[in-house]
Formats: sequence, structure tokens, C-alpha cells
Amino acid sequence: MDAKIDIYGISGDVICSVLITKDAVSHEELMTSDYIQLSWNDDKTIVLPAGAYIIYQDEKYSLIEPYLPLRENEAEYKYTPQFHSRIMIWDKIPVPLYTYESDGLTIKSREMDWDFTGSPADAMYMVKQAIKNETGEDWTIQLSESLPATITISSQSTFSLILIISPKNARQNGGLTKKQIPFISLNANMEHL
Repeated sequence: MDAKIDIYGISGDVICSVLITKDAVSHEELMTSDYIQLSWNDDKTIVLPAGAYIIYQDEKYSLIEPYLPLRENEAEYKYTPQFHSRIMIWDKIPVPLYTYESDGLTIKSREMDWDFTGSPADAMYMVKQAIKNETGEDWTIQLSESLPATITISSQSTFSLILIISPKNARQNGGLTKKQIPFISLNANMEHL
């Protein structure tokens, strides 16, 4: 019996089930890419919407953009969609400056164009808030004592800001993983709760 994997729509409904073929790829390159690419042929065309996802080894991998298969010949379509890990999707999540209502929880506004000069801890708090507010995931941060006193950054994606705050050490210390995100130095990390 051949192994299949379900592709789910944004609402959790199964769009289709496909065979896992020998051409399927699981690719992880630290701080660069983390995706699963499926590969199959079908006689019908199905547009997979952005946000469609698969579950692989208890992790959710999603399409960042809608996917339309290529016509292979008169009777067949070739599918090779790439489903990205939730950390790679952070590249599409901006880090806004939030203004909250008086309750301190309800977001009143998001300022997308900003500049910031301050401590790396404050910058990481901004990243943490963006991840929480935009994905619902809550992470904790533990920062090293060997951080610079101030940094200057401007509005960018969550992933880009992580790389700016710690361009060298995040790569040297193992990069982004599904369980822990190192920052700044060996003992600075961000863990999923």
C-alpha cells in the first residue's frame, strides 16, 4: 500500500490526498529554507490556495502563495507545490509597532513604517509580539549578557529582523529550528511555549 498525505484547506477541510512519490523532497537549510515539496501528476487541475497545508511529523507546513500546477501534456498536470514550515512563513509576517486599547490586549492599530533605536531586548520583544499577534504562537526569549547596548532597525519582516538582530550568531548556533531559535549568542534563544 502506497503512503498518502492529505492537503488541507485553510478551514481544515481536506482538499485532496496525494501519493508520496520518490520525487517528494524535504529540504532544510539553516536560516534559508525549510519546506516539503510534493510531486505528483493528475488528470485534473486543482488550484491550491495560499494557506493550504500538510502535516508532516506532527509539524504544519503551509503554502505561502496559491499554487497552480503546470500542464505536462494534453491529459496530465504536474504538481510540485512547496509547503513551508511555520518559521519560514515568518518571512511574510511584518513586525509592526502595535498600539493597544486601554485593556492592553486589544490591538488598536498597527504602524507598518517605523524606525527603532534601542536595546536588542526591546527589539526582540517587538518580534515576539508580532509572532504572537499575527500567528497566535507564544514564544519566550532569553537574551545573552554580551549584547550591544543599542541597535538601530526599521520595519521589515519578522524573519528579516531576526537575521538583522543576530546575523552571524544565529547561523553559527544552529539557526532557526522548530523548537528553539537562537539569537545573539550561544545562550540567547527563543523557545516555543
